[in-house]
Amino acid sequence: MRWFGGVEIMLRNFAKLGLPRVRGVAMDGRSKEERNVRWNPPDHGLVKVNCNVRVYRKRRRVGYGIIVRDDGGRVLWCSAQGCEANYDLNCAKALAIYKGLLVGCNLGLANFVVETNSKMVVKQIWNGDNLEVCHGGILDAIQNIMTDGRSIVFNTVSAKANKVALALANEALSITNLVTWKEDAPICIKAMVNDEQRT
Repeated sequence: MRWFGGVEIMLRNFAKLGLPRVRGVAMDGRSKEERNVRWNPPDHGLVKVNCNVRVYRKRRRVGYGIIVRDDGGRVLWCSAQGCEANYDLNCAKALAIYKGLLVGCNLGLANFVVETNSKMVVKQIWNGDNLEVCHGGILDAIQNIMTDGRSIVFNTVSAKANKVALALANEALSITNLVTWKEDAPICIKAMVNDEQRT
């Protein structure tokens, strides 16, 4: 069992519940975010789903960006979705993670990594704080996906390591529907994807 920060005992207990595993969150609350400033490909044979959100309160708009890449950094699928909403930021972040999980499931992935810079929401998933937050229903839905027999790992990273998904979320603010790309990427992120694929 691989883990960051020496939390294997907590992981074993958490795994018994059939809930998600979380990388990048140590027992003392520190994260590897400061050291993880660039996107890194997943381990060999795995796929990584990066998800992010942009909330523009003045216009009551929310944009979601999701990108799925393999262990070579190649884009398998990505999407941008904009909608009119007045979500609080953590609610929108939880929904972005939920949408990322759905993408992984809809692509038929059995083992994948969900990467986000939404450390607080991942901790809420980890702690089961569903009744204590306004987006508890979304956390419940995330946990339901986690118990369907898939092996899903969460990574929390810095915003810089998740910048491609944020660029998609920014692009989504200007659209009204869901736009997807299969094995391709829109112009707004191609240079970033190519740069990250080289390293």
